[in-house]
Amino acid sequence: MQGALKTARILGDHGISTRLAVLPLGEKQRAARESLAGVPEGSSEAEALLAGAKIEVNEFFAAGRTAADFEAILAAAQTPLEMAISRVSTETPEVDLARLLEPILAQVNRLDPIERHPTPALQT
Repeated sequence: MQGALKTARILGDHGISTRLAVLPLGEKQRAARESLAGVPEGSSEAEALLAGAKIEVNEFFAAGRTAADFEAILAAAQTPLEMAISRVSTETPEVDLARLLEPILAQVNRLDPIERHPTPALQT
C-alpha cells in the first residue's frame, strides 16, 4: 500500500489525479503478512515475504472473483487524501491525533482552492 500511495503522491504532484482501489487479500497474502513480524527488515526472507504479501489483479480473478466484483472495488476507489482521512479512527488517542493529521492537512494545503470543497460525508 505504501508504494501505491507514494506513486499516487508523485502523480498528484505532476497534476495527474489518481484513485486507489484495494483488492481483498487472499490466504497467501495474509499468511505472508503475519509471517513478516519478527523477520529482520531488508533480509532475503523479508523480501520474499513482502513479495508474497502483494496481491495482483490476476490473482484476484484466479481466486474466482468476477468482473462485477472488480467493478465494485473500482467504484469504491478513493483519492489518496480520502484514503488517509478514512484511516483516521475515532478511537485515536488525542495525543496522537496531531501527528496523524499533520500529513493530511499538508495534502489539503497543497490543493488548489477550488479542490478544497468538503465531501458530502464531511459537510455539517
